[in-house]
Order: sequence, then structure tokens, then C-alpha cells
Amino acid sequence: MKKRKILQIMSLLLLFTAILVTPVMAQKPSFCSKEEWEVLKLTNQKRLHNGLEPLSTTKSMQKAADIRARETESYFSHTRPDGTSCFSVLSDQDIVYWSAAENIAAGQSSAKQVISSWCNSPGHKRNMLNASLTHLGVGYSKNTNDYFRHYWVQLFVGGCQFDSLSVKGSTDLSLKKGKSISGMDLYLVADCKLHGDSYIPISDNMCSGYNKNKIGKQTITVSYQKLKTTFTVQVTGTGESIPDQKSQTVKKAVCLKWKKTANADGYIVYRATSKNGKYQKIKTISRGNITEYTDKKVKNGKKYYYRIKVYQKKNNKRKVGKTVKLRSQKWVKS
Repeated sequence: MKKRKILQIMSLLLLFTAILVTPVMAQKPSFCSKEEWEVLKLTNQKRLHNGLEPLSTTKSMQKAADIRARETESYFSHTRPDGTSCFSVLSDQDIVYWSAAENIAAGQSSAKQVISSWCNSPGHKRNMLNASLTHLGVGYSKNTNDYFRHYWVQLFVGGCQFDSLSVKGSTDLSLKKGKSISGMDLYLVADCKLHGDSYIPISDNMCSGYNKNKIGKQTITVSYQKLKTTFTVQVTGTGESIPDQKSQTVKKAVCLKWKKTANADGYIVYRATSKNGKYQKIKTISRGNITEYTDKKVKNGKKYYYRIKVYQKKNNKRKVGKTVKLRSQKWVKS
């Protein structure tokens, strides 16, 4: 009989009484892997779609969930290998909580797949959409020598309150017209009274004051747990100009980024001082996998316009092709 892949997913919800704990210090979300951060984002999308507050994560929650993910490789259960409850890992990390829940899964190769599996299971979905839960630690462990290979954990706690918000993440606060806030890789840092700094990916339905069809500077308001904070974005048209010149007295270079083109052997960078002016070649990039260039031969207070053209080599000659759209263009310190 042909061996078929088995998906195992389990859920458990348990309530406890909280005690006091010292808040953790400020951290950046570098403690999350790409897969774990994506699970947090997708979980919050489901919650926001159902009218619920998004969940936040902390360094200690992530550490606890990572421990549980590794444990499920050898013992796939809500009981830990030492015989204690899965929630004992929270106490091990000095995490205080009013309520707790755990989802585990094995076999799904991506964040999207595992979220789909949990959403198709009433017990797991109930945990994900539990309004009393406030924090989520996501664990992911990959074992190429194991039959299931991929192990996932969602570790929830609830009952927390927050004092303040700030916006962190990408330093490029510019958007092309029509693009979403969700794609900016920004996150909130909320001060939890029990757990200290907590991190929440920012998505469009957490924001107000943004008009994706309006070019220029916009002030965006982000709301979370009855708290609000703001940040400013610069919305550009084609991505070819730099409309905001206010801070150029201390910035001396222009950083360009663009999307990689398939089968490209390289790119040629052109620059002009007016949108419809003459574009002159300033740089030839001889590798197709390089998609960034910093122009240091610029003057503060002056506008510059850029075009990137892709080229391919044929018979030892360069064949210049289409213009590549810029992903971002900003003033930086040289």
C-alpha cells in the first residue's frame, strides 16, 4: 500500500490565573524567522477580517514556541516529552498569562498551508479567533531527515493590556501610487503591562487616513487596542521622481532599488534633472542579480529622475531592452 502523507493537527485551550512578571526589554522582530512572521501576519488577517484585534508577539513568546516546535518533532502532542503540559514552557520563560491555547501541525510546507489547515479545523480556528487572546508565539522547525519535515506551533496567551504604541521597521517610507501599507514591512511596538515590548505587523485595515490614489505626503493613523499612533509616507506617481526634498541638507546620495528581471545579464542606470529631459547613462551594472544602486554624484536640494534599462548579452554585444520600474528611490547619507 502506497504510503500517503498524514497531516496531524491538534488543539487545546486552557485557562489560568496570572501573576506579576518583570516586563521584557525592547527588541526588534529579528527573533522571528520569515516563516514565523508570515504565520503571525496571516493569523492577524483572519482576526481582522472577523472584527477582532490582531495578536502581538514578544521575544519570550517566540522562544517558547520555538522550543515547542522542536519538541513536537520527537513527541507530537500537547504533552511535552518530560510529561508536563505544553503550557509549562510558558512558565519556563517567565511568561505570565490569564488564558493560554496551543495549535500544533506537521507536514505543511508553508505558512499559507498551515493556516489553511488550522482554519479548516473548528478547534484550531476557534483558538485563532478567540477574542480574549492577545499574544501569539509562532514556532517553526524543519527537519529534512524526518517524514513530515515541517513542524508548526501557535502558542497563545491572553488577558494583556497595552500602554503605548510606536512604528518601527522599514526605513523606506515611500509608496508608489496604488500600493498598500501592508507591503511596507512596518510593525507596531506596543508596551504590554505584563510582557513589555510586543510586536504587531501593520496591515491596511489597521490604518486610517491613507489614500492610495493621492500623490504626496500623507499622515497615517494606526490603531491597536484602543491606542493610536501616526507615521508619514510619501506617495509617488511612477516611482521616477523624489518629491520630498525637505531633509536633503544632510543627505548626499540617492539609493535606487528595482525588481529583478528574468534572463537579465545586467542593467543600465540613466539620470536626468527633469522628468522629460535628456537621460544620461551614469552606471552599467554587469550582473543580472544586482537590483540596487546608490548614486553619490548628486547635489542636495536638486531633483533627479532615473530610468533603469535591462540588457542581455548576445554575440558579445549588449542588447538594451525595456525600462524596469523602480521599487523605491530615496535620499540617504553617503
